[in-house]
Parts: sequence; C-alpha cells; structure tokens
Amino acid sequence: MKRDVPTKPGVVAEIPIASRLIALDLDQQDCPTSTA
Repeated sequence: MKRDVPTKPGVVAEIPIASRLIALDLDQQDCPTSTA
C-alpha cells in the first residue's frame, strides 16, 4: 500500500497536463479559422 501512495500524486499530476493538451487540440479543431 505504501508503494501506491507516492505513485498516485504523480499520476494525478499528469492527468491535468494531458487533459490540457487534449483541450488545446479540441480548441484548434473547433476553431480552425482562428488559427488560420
């Protein structure tokens, strides 16, 4: 159980970063005219 505790914060911290990257990709796809 102790080994899982330190790994959880790291995974949780990576989730928001991935979600942000996905959000940026969605924004670019939703607004292709703005980027162009």
